This record gives sequence, structure tokens and C-alpha cells, in this order.
Amino acid sequence: MRQTHRDGTVLLITPTGYAWTAAPGDLRPATEEERAAYDAQVCGIQWERDALYRQLRGGARS
Repeated sequence: MRQTHRDGTVLLITPTGYAWTAAPGDLRPATEEERAAYDAQVCGIQWERDALYRQLRGGARS
């Protein structure tokens, strides 16, 4: 995820919440491999979150 600030810098955020700021000239498009790795990480985090939710709710989701 990315968020552009008024001064032109960009805040980059990973699926785990790690964030850092980059200058626009330091950015490049992600490769297919990087996009696949990011998507896999997001999927894994969502799966873990859903599993934990099911555990806490006794298997029922409201």
C-alpha cells in the first residue's frame, strides 16, 4: 500500500504494518514476483486472522 504526502514523499506500508517513507525518485514498479509475494503474504495474514476469529468465536462467525 502507498500513500502520497503533500510534500511528494510516499509512505509505503507492508501487510504486517511496517511503514517507511520514500522519495518519488526512489520508487519503481513492483516486479511480478514481488507482487505475487505481497499477495501471498496478504492471503496468509487474512487466513490466520480468520482462523483466529473462528477460534475465539467457537467456530461461528456473525
